[in-house]
Amino acid sequence: MKYTKKENVTKECAQCYKTFDTTIPHKRLCSPVCKTKFNTEKTGRTGLNNISTGTMGAISELVCAADLMLKGYAVFRAISPSCSCDLLAMKNGITQRVEVRTGYKDTLGKISWNFTNKDIGRQDLFAIYIRKENCVKYFDTKREPLAITSN
Repeated sequence: MKYTKKENVTKECAQCYKTFDTTIPHKRLCSPVCKTKFNTEKTGRTGLNNISTGTMGAISELVCAADLMLKGYAVFRAISPSCSCDLLAMKNGITQRVEVRTGYKDTLGKISWNFTNKDIGRQDLFAIYIRKENCVKYFDTKREPLAITSN
């Protein structure tokens, strides 16, 4: 197989706006540092440098549990990290399995959170804690917004 040298292209970094040379025409960022900063700002995942993901998950669960209790639910939290859901929320004789996730708003205001196919069927609703805004948003299993009120 014959190797052909690719031509250098001069680009402007989408994060720091410095010019850089690359052989990859679609490259937008000049370095791994700029890539990390760009993606962090884009997703809103800022300020978590000293908090582990496990600790952030526990914080999210506690905030969501408190929010549901303020709305009149009796809330039970799983002790094992292997449970099929994070919380059970009961109100008016109805029990719902709640999966809690830490979510982020991107620069366009879209809420995103980690979701995999293994999550399907393990919960009745998602409670998403938006850390940057210190609020909880609720979604059904099809990722459609839900209005959970204190009525």
